[in-house]
Amino acid sequence: MMDKQQDGGRKDQATLQGAAGDETTETANVTRSRAGDVRGNEVTMRQAGARSVSANHLSIRQGGAVRARAGHLEMQQGGVMLCRAESASLTVSQAGAVLTRGDVTMDQASARLLVAGGGVTMDQGGAFVLASREVKADQCGAVFLVAGRVDGTVNAVFDLRESAARAAALGAAAGGLLAVLAMSLLRPRHLRARRRD
Repeated sequence: MMDKQQDGGRKDQATLQGAAGDETTETANVTRSRAGDVRGNEVTMRQAGARSVSANHLSIRQGGAVRARAGHLEMQQGGVMLCRAESASLTVSQAGAVLTRGDVTMDQASARLLVAGGGVTMDQGGAFVLASREVKADQCGAVFLVAGRVDGTVNAVFDLRESAARAAALGAAAGGLLAVLAMSLLRPRHLRARRRD
């Protein structure tokens, strides 16, 4: 069932209940339903799912979307496979990939890929790949961490700063070993022959 209020042919508000197809509106409230593509200025999803959502302000509560594009995403107890946003706030939520130009706040949330142009604030969260200019964290984890500055506790398996230093040290040691090996192999034959006599 779909209720629409129209004003002069323009859709101002849509409330979707049950199964719905594509919907474009100024304000959309999707409750306890599934939708195909939802587009609007303000979209609120409660206990609902959608294939694709595009909104200036997107709010997801106990729901999910396969793809989301938003000016600001606010998600509580939800999930999204791919999110592109200006900024995002995830609370007790899961995400496949979150790509933002601005800041991201995660509270007891996780993402497989988190790339933020601004800063990331995490509290008891995690990411497989975390890339940001600045990370403020408390009791968080990441497998790959790429950050300009880190404040707080992030347990990273591969931290770019530490990994770069380890790679440089390993490269210098390997380079030195190869140089010694090359010098011994390239030494003139007559010097090697003298040593045999």
